[in-house]
Amino acid sequence: MNKPKPDEQPPVVQPLAAKVEPPSKTPDLPRTFRDKVFTSRTLISPEGQSFAVAKGLVVATTPDQYLFLQRHPDLEPVPE
Repeated sequence: MNKPKPDEQPPVVQPLAAKVEPPSKTPDLPRTFRDKVFTSRTLISPEGQSFAVAKGLVVATTPDQYLFLQRHPDLEPVPE
């Protein structure tokens, strides 16, 4: 193993920069989603917020609600 000479500096390793993802742009709210599985049910978010699906539709009125409903595998946004 080679030892660095006293006047040599070991190479500086830069940490990898964290990949910064731009915030996803939320559409104008309120936004309606269609439930592809049920026409009536209650969805509960991890934060404990409940969403009533009625006639196969559920509405997001805040960005947090929109993100939860957008990520749900049984829901799809209703075209505007």
